[in-house]
Amino acid sequence: MSCLLLNFGARSAKDITNALDEADCIVIATDHNTFKKLNLEETKRLMHPRPLVVDGKRIIDPQDAKVHGFTYYAVGLGMR
Repeated sequence: MSCLLLNFGARSAKDITNALDEADCIVIATDHNTFKKLNLEETKRLMHPRPLVVDGKRIIDPQDAKVHGFTYYAVGLGMR
C-alpha cells in the first residue's frame, strides 16, 4: 500500500498565534485545550477586522464570541 501526500500550497504555522495572524476565519474541529482556552480578545486582535468562527465542537460561548466582535457559526446553532 502506498500513500500520496498532496500539498495545496497551504502555509503551516508553528503555533496558534502564527496560525491566526491576519486570518479571516478560524474553524474549530477539535476540542483540544488550545481551543477551549482560546483568548477571544487576543484572537480578535490577531485576525482581520471582521473575523468569523466556525465552531464544530461548540466549545466557544456564542455570546462571548459576539461581545468580542466575531461572527459565530456552530454545529446545531447556525449563525449568531
